[in-house]
Amino acid sequence: MKLQASGKFKYVEDEGFAIIARGYALNGYGYVGYSDADDYGVSVCLPSWAVRWAESRPRVRLLGYMERLWDNHHDVLALHKTELGTPSRIL
Repeated sequence: MKLQASGKFKYVEDEGFAIIARGYALNGYGYVGYSDADDYGVSVCLPSWAVRWAESRPRVRLLGYMERLWDNHHDVLALHKTELGTPSRIL
């Protein structure tokens, strides 16, 4: 959010980013597709939203979450697909 707002990176036009910002403010996740691609775009989410999403997936174990790990502005989730009957998260 801060990088787009600062003008350092312009991921999408201001109108598209306003859509992302509204979703982010409402539920912790915002997305808008690129105008020239049907299934590709920009998303922004709270770490808590990403962790909840990962924990809600069947047979997925969250191994780690690192903020700004990739190119100093992409967060990274490390996930592991588990076998049937294996707990979905480490307690």
